[in-house]
Amino acid sequence: MLSTILEQQERILSEQGRMSAELVCMNQELVRLSAEQGRTNQELTRLGQEQVRMSDTLIRLEARMTSGEDRLRRIEEHLDVAELRGRVEEISRRLPTSLAYVPPPARKDPGK
Repeated sequence: MLSTILEQQERILSEQGRMSAELVCMNQELVRLSAEQGRTNQELTRLGQEQVRMSDTLIRLEARMTSGEDRLRRIEEHLDVAELRGRVEEISRRLPTSLAYVPPPARKDPGK
């Protein structure tokens, strides 16, 4: 009976040793996973900061594009006016008469 109890204690101690080794392995795995999670969190933080920078850059680019479109519109309007002026000058050079206002001749009979 004593030998049976001793054998059971030995098995229990052996099982405790095995379980203890497994717990050590599990703890090591948890430490590794925790470190990996820390690195992942740092990477996510870095990516979030990069996303904010990219968003700011896009906003600045959109503002510059809008400003450029406005400038282009003003330049096109200026070119349209300049083109029209050039056409008027060309037409006035080709016409035998001036485009200046000339009043009609005075009437001979002002009473009527």
